[in-house]
This record gives sequence, structure tokens and C-alpha cells, in this order.
Amino acid sequence: MRFAATALACGFLATPALAERTDVVVLDNGDKRQAIWVPLTTDLYIFRWDHPKTNVAANLAVLPALNEGGRVRSQASLKLKHELINDLFLEISFNDSYDNRPAETARTNDWNVVTSLGYSF
Repeated sequence: MRFAATALACGFLATPALAERTDVVVLDNGDKRQAIWVPLTTDLYIFRWDHPKTNVAANLAVLPALNEGGRVRSQASLKLKHELINDLFLEISFNDSYDNRPAETARTNDWNVVTSLGYSF
């Protein structure tokens, strides 16, 4: 969708359980087994094409385990890219990974913030 006055567009995409992902999980007693994850994802994109160009992208993926009762992982990201002057962009991104049953020495959340300055030729 595009609005003539502001040249703003947005899109939304949802993907419910299109594929299964398997990982090898090492249990406390040293045994190994396959974990079956079902990805449930959604994306949101917002664009502004006139000056200053601006892009916003958000993503959320939730991965419940089918064969480990109550086990859930998720990943979320948010990116903002904004044109400062002609073709010079500032981008800020935030990413978070969550696991409700992490390894003994790991944290429940792992997150980062990344900033970048770029030029488009």
C-alpha cells in the first residue's frame, strides 16, 4: 500500500509452521536426541521512499519444541534505517534471542544492539 502524500508503505507477513527444524539435544545424562522445533514467524516492514528515506523492519519468531514439553525459544529483531543526508544512512538494530531452558551456564536472553553508518552509491 502506498500513500501519495507521505510515500509511506507497509507490509505484513505471517508464516505459521511451514517447516520443522530439528537439532541434536544433549540431555543431562549425556544421551542425545533430536529436538523438533516448529517455527511460527511474523514480519512487519514499513518504508518511506521520499526524502528522508526511512525503513523499519520487525521480526518475531517463536519456536516451541514438539517433543520437549514446555520448551520454547524465540528470536526478535527490530531495525531502523534512516537517511541523514542524500544517500548517507544511519541504521540501528536490536536483536534478542530467548530460551526458557538454556544450558546451565547460559543466560535466558541474549541480546545486542548494533549501530552502523552507511553510504549508498
